[in-house]
Amino acid sequence: TRKRTSTGLAQGVLAIAAVALAAPAGAGVFDCSNPTLAGQLEDDITISGEVFFNQRVTMRNGGTLTIEPGTQVTMCNANAGLFVASGSGFIAEGTASQPIVFSALDPDINWDQILLAIDLLPNSIMRHVILNDGGGNDASEETAALEFEDNIGSPFAMPIVDQVTINRS
Repeated sequence: TRKRTSTGLAQGVLAIAAVALAAPAGAGVFDCSNPTLAGQLEDDITISGEVFFNQRVTMRNGGTLTIEPGTQVTMCNANAGLFVASGSGFIAEGTASQPIVFSALDPDINWDQILLAIDLLPNSIMRHVILNDGGGNDASEETAALEFEDNIGSPFAMPIVDQVTINRS
């Protein structure tokens, strides 16, 4: 079952209560015109199955984004990306047989990037993740499919990054 709950809309911030979002194959519920996640998220959320981002999604204020093994994330355009801010969490832990895959809808148009603050919640991890076609489209910008933002002096931890493959960035 799909459940999406909005706990408020204030100053352009969409807060989603701790729910699990999954799009069953062939359901057609989520797509690039109706993305699985959008905007700024502040609460814990878990996604799985086939999901869609059509803009930069920001996890902030202590919330944790968890992506289940085998999840296929389609980045719908050049603006699609993910930013996990200081003090928030990111758990993208696939397996060797069920990696988490981020790919562009159109492989000729790179999606933006995954930007992780280096001071995330201590359990933050990216393991068995494949990033295809990320890193933006502007050769004058120094962007990569995966980047880390430094926040010196923070009490939080650097995320674990292991078995991450980056293709065509």
